[in-house]
Amino acid sequence: MIATFRIHPEIESYIRKQSEEENRLLEESLLAEGCRDPLVVWEEQNVLVDGHHRIAICRKHGLSYSVVYRSFPDIEAVKRWMRLNQLSRRN
Repeated sequence: MIATFRIHPEIESYIRKQSEEENRLLEESLLAEGCRDPLVVWEEQNVLVDGHHRIAICRKHGLSYSVVYRSFPDIEAVKRWMRLNQLSRRN
């Protein structure tokens, strides 16, 4: 699937940057297993919320991915969701 959504600089800068090793491992995983987790897009603004690292790798290799749309009232709600989402992950 090729979805059209925007990358918002403030949201992109809010995510933790991956190390080269983390990025290499993610790339290996995506190449071996595909993009299992959907990207999350802010429905009202059509802005990517979760999946910045994955989308870059998927686009680089022409891998397919799915998208889910979530409703948020404002950018602060997006950031709260991002913090909680990251806390639930191992990294």
